[in-house]
Amino acid sequence: MKNYKTKRSTYFLFASLFGALIFSFFVVRNILFSSENISGSEPGAENEGLVYGEEGQSSGDAMFGSENYNVPQIGTGSVVLNYTSDENQWPLEVGETKNEIFSDKNKNYKKLHLAWSTTKPTKCELKYAKSGSADEKVFKEDDYSMSHSAMIEKLDSASTYNYTIVARDRWGNEKESDKFAVYTGAPDVSFLDLLGGALKDVFGWAMK
Repeated sequence: MKNYKTKRSTYFLFASLFGALIFSFFVVRNILFSSENISGSEPGAENEGLVYGEEGQSSGDAMFGSENYNVPQIGTGSVVLNYTSDENQWPLEVGETKNEIFSDKNKNYKKLHLAWSTTKPTKCELKYAKSGSADEKVFKEDDYSMSHSAMIEKLDSASTYNYTIVARDRWGNEKESDKFAVYTGAPDVSFLDLLGGALKDVFGWAMK
């Protein structure tokens, strides 16, 4: 009777261990299966990223962007733009025109610095001529930009110059600005020049 109870206890112990192993197997299996489902439902990092040139996106070493163009780099004095077809629909305007007169090394001449902007990247032509003269000169830009400037040299002192700006975009759209006028001012006179002129006025009779 005692041996029977011992064998029964041994069988019960083995059955319990076997049941525990089976239970542990299913628990581990369910955990692994759940982990695979969770990781499979998340987007992989290799599928994410930005496509260079897409609207509103920039990549690489891009400096800034907008809905219609990205600016990946800044060159020597000009900004390199990535254009989209939507740009052709933008209104083209010329505005914010500013001018400033400088003295040339040769006191008989003046320099004119002009600055203006356009509502989209354009190449511009600056047409200018002395008032009353038919000798019109043209300054042409080489690159597309929205901010523009030009330095016109060897202008006559005490003279009025008229100028207009013609802007053209990449699609051939053209816009001409209003006609502007600028006065170059009197020639610069040094103190010695003034003194010499005054002495001539006073003692000019003695030099005759």
